[in-house]
Amino acid sequence: MAGNRVNVTRLVVRAVKSGRDEFLREFRHSVLVPHAVQRGALQDSSSAGSTLLHLPNFSGDLSLLLDPRVLLLTRDHEEREASILTVGRTLETDISLSDHSVGLKHARFQRAASGGWTLQDLGSKNGTYVDGLRLIPGVPLPVESKQQVLFGRVLLHFYSPEDLFEVLMASGSSRGGAD
Repeated sequence: MAGNRVNVTRLVVRAVKSGRDEFLREFRHSVLVPHAVQRGALQDSSSAGSTLLHLPNFSGDLSLLLDPRVLLLTRDHEEREASILTVGRTLETDISLSDHSVGLKHARFQRAASGGWTLQDLGSKNGTYVDGLRLIPGVPLPVESKQQVLFGRVLLHFYSPEDLFEVLMASGSSRGGAD
């Protein structure tokens, strides 16, 4: 679903203009940041200039270069985070990843009683990994902010709203502020 994808530039502007408390009041969703965006828009923004992304050896999705986005852990801009979200290659999943290494119904996130998230592989052929550790199919594993999550060959970074704000602010300030 395209509705749970948010443009990185807009998030940077929102974070810089609103400040931490207001940003966290308005933006309550955990996110998955595609590795190309993580590497380009957020980490290397100071050398990217006005293009936002600086990916000299980029071989991923061209749409990330033109319109870098993060994936919200929500269903199509719902106000609250859902308790279960599916990840897969089809549009019927809550988080759709268009890559042949991702299974049709690859994995699922589930809200834990503690308020955090767990991730469970649904028996995918190419596996689901958290910080390099392959998940045992059917066994949920807690996911912490700033961890790398790999679905097949699709590398993403998981962020809580608080940690995302810090990363966005670092990106905005290294770019000389976002206008």
